[in-house]
Amino acid sequence: MITANSQNKANYFNKILWVLLAAIYFFLFHSLLAYVISSLTLVNPLRLGQSSLYIEPLTMLILFTVLLVFTRRTIGSLVLVSVCYIFFMLINIEKIVALGVPVYPIDLVHSLELIRTWEVFKPYFPGVIMASLLLGLLLFLMQKEKKTPFFGKHLLTIRILTVGMIFGVVVNHDSIAKSLVDANIAKGQSYPLKGSEKNGFLFTFIYRILKSDKPEAPAKYDYHLVKSIYQKYQNKNSEPSSDKPNVIIFFIESFTDPRKLGLKTSFDPIPNFRAISEAFSSGEVISPVIGGRSANAEFELLTGLSLRFVTEGSIPYIDLMNQPKPSIVNEFKNNGYETNAIHVASLGYFNYQVAYPNMGFNDISTTLHDPQSSWDAAERYSDDTSLINKITAMTEREPPQFIFAFPNSTHGPWNYPAYLNSDLDVEGSFFEEGKKEIKTYVNAIHSTDKAIKKLISFYETYDEDTVILIMGDHQPSLPEYRQNFMIESHLSNKNIKSQFSSRQAMVNHFKKIILNTDKNTLLLNHRVPYVVWSNFNSPQFNQNLSMNLLGAKLLKLIQVKTTPLYNLLIKMSDEIEELSMLVKTANDTYTDEIPEQFKDMVFDYQVLQYDVLYGENYYGQLSAATGND
Repeated sequence: MITANSQNKANYFNKILWVLLAAIYFFLFHSLLAYVISSLTLVNPLRLGQSSLYIEPLTMLILFTVLLVFTRRTIGSLVLVSVCYIFFMLINIEKIVALGVPVYPIDLVHSLELIRTWEVFKPYFPGVIMASLLLGLLLFLMQKEKKTPFFGKHLLTIRILTVGMIFGVVVNHDSIAKSLVDANIAKGQSYPLKGSEKNGFLFTFIYRILKSDKPEAPAKYDYHLVKSIYQKYQNKNSEPSSDKPNVIIFFIESFTDPRKLGLKTSFDPIPNFRAISEAFSSGEVISPVIGGRSANAEFELLTGLSLRFVTEGSIPYIDLMNQPKPSIVNEFKNNGYETNAIHVASLGYFNYQVAYPNMGFNDISTTLHDPQSSWDAAERYSDDTSLINKITAMTEREPPQFIFAFPNSTHGPWNYPAYLNSDLDVEGSFFEEGKKEIKTYVNAIHSTDKAIKKLISFYETYDEDTVILIMGDHQPSLPEYRQNFMIESHLSNKNIKSQFSSRQAMVNHFKKIILNTDKNTLLLNHRVPYVVWSNFNSPQFNQNLSMNLLGAKLLKLIQVKTTPLYNLLIKMSDEIEELSMLVKTANDTYTDEIPEQFKDMVFDYQVLQYDVLYGENYYGQLSAATGND
């Protein structure tokens, strides 16, 4: 005879067995999916012997259990978690291929920018529709599934406890995140992709939700510390010049020097830029991004602040620029300049219409729908000539003018036919699709190089003194742009087609090399050229800088009166030169750590950046009190 006690024991045993079976399922599911992903892409969700082996399945098991508590549908919960995880990993793969970093929680906000950028979102639209329909079908079938009696009469108690635990996690998210790090579970977050591969993509995503959405405050951060730093760099610049030239920044999408990475072409695609660079101040800057997110390169250039000290995955224009912030734009404005931002694309992206006024721009415009504008070769944006016409018209106004102009005719994807019959061709072994795209890219920058000549020619004979900073924002995402460098550095056979089965296999291999190579090679893929041209005799400098320090160098060249933050940045541009994700040391090697001789200066910089972006803005209060706002 079966007693009630033995029946209860059997029920408990069955429940434990269910949990074990679910745990085994998620372990096998994750291992199989990881094997498939690592075989087909550059992403490795399961590094042998690393904690993702058990942390990722455990994370899925916890989500499955919570879903089961509230739906009481065992199979439906299992399938839904599995399918959502597959979608999650597919999104990670796409982002890593495009930008080299995994998905962040803040991408849920930034995804609105992707939807607005139709030419970028268009290829993903069918997949989004299919995924939405599949999830809808799963939810419908889940409702049809018979509810499990798994929790019996304790269901209400278990639901209350689950809600309580979720609430406890929300309230104590910071301390929980810190405990995960202290327990050596969430290590490696400073290198986002490797951290996700080590600990699991889903676990790392949830960890970043738990982790505070702003960096930890610098040691002893308070009003008195900010005031002491403010006073330290007050009135440190030289006497401002009485002459105020027009200042133009021509910030070119994906503009680079192909020769720097060994790309061979039938003739030089940027002869005009090269000639100017040899005669005027020039060098390279380290862009904080590669292949996209131009707004983050803009942020560093125009504010002088560094993504090194910003929350991982952030787009500051969207996340942090909803109130007035210091910028070189404001520095020029405080010196009597009219400040203008001109685009050729929509101003609906990247929160431009909020961020730009908060940086001090008086006038914000685009040539996109101007009836006097012409289309670029891809027929997506206004062309460079239309933009130059707008720039020259602006400088006809009462000087001085500060103009930030963003030409976009070199923007990817480079899959349009306009240049396929051009005499400017690329040399080497390429997959057919890749050759077409790299040829189109090279011709696009060649067209912009002609526009640079037109811009310079206008101001060579212009009555007013004018300074023009011409530069790229980041390197293109095209693997063919790096192909010759990769062949010379890492491959023995120059015939790409004989080494790889497809273009995607080549892309995966190249990206693994970049992500796992030495620091100098990593930075090589972040370098873009710049030149500072002027139509009058001006001081010359030839330096490699990080993007966040180039604006300060421009302020020093123009000799305008600057505020303490930019006095500090000018000092950094002279002494440190490159402060990005890595720091240049005395012997031109690179390190993650701040060298000892720079630590005090970088600490001052970090304090002021934290204060104006995340803190109490004591800097703004001090500026207002001293008349420097």
